[in-house]
Amino acid sequence: MSAVNAYLHSVSRTIKTKILTRGDVGELLAEDDWKQVFNTLKEREYIDEIPSSLEEGERLILDRQIHMLEKLLGYSYNSKISKDIVSLYMYNLLLDEFKSIVASTINKRPLAMKFHRELERFKDGVPGSEEELRSAINGTIFGEAYSFASSYGYKNVTQLLSLLDLYFIDKLSMIVETLKGDWKMPARSIICGYQDYYALSVAVYQGITAKHLCQAKEDLIKDITSADYNEKGEALKRFEPAKSIPSKSPPEILSKLWNQARKEARKNSLNVFMGQTFSPIIVMATSEMLRLDLGDILSIVNGKRLKMDNSSIQEMISYDLV
Repeated sequence: MSAVNAYLHSVSRTIKTKILTRGDVGELLAEDDWKQVFNTLKEREYIDEIPSSLEEGERLILDRQIHMLEKLLGYSYNSKISKDIVSLYMYNLLLDEFKSIVASTINKRPLAMKFHRELERFKDGVPGSEEELRSAINGTIFGEAYSFASSYGYKNVTQLLSLLDLYFIDKLSMIVETLKGDWKMPARSIICGYQDYYALSVAVYQGITAKHLCQAKEDLIKDITSADYNEKGEALKRFEPAKSIPSKSPPEILSKLWNQARKEARKNSLNVFMGQTFSPIIVMATSEMLRLDLGDILSIVNGKRLKMDNSSIQEMISYDLV
């Protein structure tokens, strides 16, 4: 096992050299428009070509991150923990595609878009029913996610899609709980903010109680699920990290908590490379930073497109640039 982890450590460090640094993100943020952001990424050899549209650029970044995760996954098959972790991050990167397929199947609407990996089977059209969809994804991580959502007895499409989001952190949390010794704490530090964000989010919007929490308390989650929507903001403000957020609007509070979770995940993922040596947690940190890079770049280019000021974009970035 130690030889496998030593190899994964080397592979992860190689991939880390292709992950954005704080300086890289600051430079991207300083660009005048979204086209210049992609030009800079091309100059830094982060991407191989300059896109002709924002949509094409977003696709290039997603393609790149999927390719990097595929490389990491390919080296992880001799370590079940590492393989399961990378598979979950791959699921998360493909989740928007999967949710589009699910929504189109249930609403019986056609869908024309490019798909990746296992989802390429839907390039010629989505299934005609939920039963056909379940059959098509049986035996895949998407099938497992659908079964997870079904176990909650979802009431509508919106709730189903929220549960497909929740699956990622639920299963990642279960893996972390199996870790022993000095592996568990750094892994927990990466996902802590996400555990609370997802739990608070499904409590607010879906009235669902999630199983895995970090700082949030079960009593608070129960109070939020049972409160009227107008009272949920007040309940959220009882959560310690939310007390400093001036707004009482649930969407605004949750958006701030999401940004906080991403910043903590970036910081603690980088810390893993400072302290962890030969453990699957370095694979988790690498996967997380690939996901964070994707989110940061999309936040910057879309912020530039919308003419947002840099301070507003900076709030959404996982690096603390202050």
